[in-house]
Amino acid sequence: MKLCWLTDTHFNFLNDDEISAFLDKVDASNPEAILVGGDIGDLIFPR
Repeated sequence: MKLCWLTDTHFNFLNDDEISAFLDKVDASNPEAILVGGDIGDLIFPR
């Protein structure tokens, strides 16, 4: 089984085009499953 493991991606630091390009690369690797762990973004509390 071919897995793709994404961890601590912090997508909030990327714009929409960069996220799309990243996900295109993930898709091009043709994984059977994608595992997502760690932080995908930072929660910023308003002051």
